[in-house]
Amino acid sequence: MGRKNIEEGVINVFEDLGLPDADELILKAELLSEIMDTIESRGLKQKDLMQHLDIKQPEASYLMNGKLSRFSRERLIDYMVKLGMTVELRVKKPKKGAPLKPGALVYVGAS
Repeated sequence: MGRKNIEEGVINVFEDLGLPDADELILKAELLSEIMDTIESRGLKQKDLMQHLDIKQPEASYLMNGKLSRFSRERLIDYMVKLGMTVELRVKKPKKGAPLKPGALVYVGAS
C-alpha cells in the first residue's frame, strides 16, 4: 500500500473546505460551542432551553444538535446573554497610514 499525502490544514476547517463564508461559519461554530458547554455544565434539557431562551421545541432541538445554518450570529449571541454569559466586543483600529483593507471578525474565547 502506498502512503497517502496528508496536508496540514489551517485553523478554520471551513476555509480548508473552500467555503466562501468560512469566517462566519467558524465564528458561529465557536459561539455554538460555548453555548453547548454551558448547556452541558448546567445540565439543561430542551424544556429548560425553551423557557430560558423563549424558543419553541424545534429551535431547541436544532440548537442542541448543532444546526449552524438555523441560527444567525446575532441570535447565538442573544442566546449566550440569556444563558448568563457576558459577550464583549472589542474593536481594533488599523494603524495610521496603513492601506485600507478588510479587517476580521475573530473569536477570542471564554475566560
